[in-house]
Amino acid sequence: MTLQFLAILLTVIGAGLTYLSNKNQRLIATKLVAKWAYSGISLMLISFALWLQLFSGAVAFFIWVFTSAMALTIIPLLSLLKRTEAN
Repeated sequence: MTLQFLAILLTVIGAGLTYLSNKNQRLIATKLVAKWAYSGISLMLISFALWLQLFSGAVAFFIWVFTSAMALTIIPLLSLLKRTEAN
């Protein structure tokens, strides 16, 4: 249970760092530097290793791809919730 939570957390943080280092992101004013993108990708690969410790190869790959896809879909949508300043 704890390793599953850690794997999900690392996947979401890794996806967030990867998204925030993209030039087209809308959550923060300026994008993060490239080293944060590499850190995000590294975290996602570490989370894949954790999924492999918990499940067999095909199941671990499916869960990793699914959680990565969900995180990379939901994180950009959070910019819609960000309040804009009134002119």
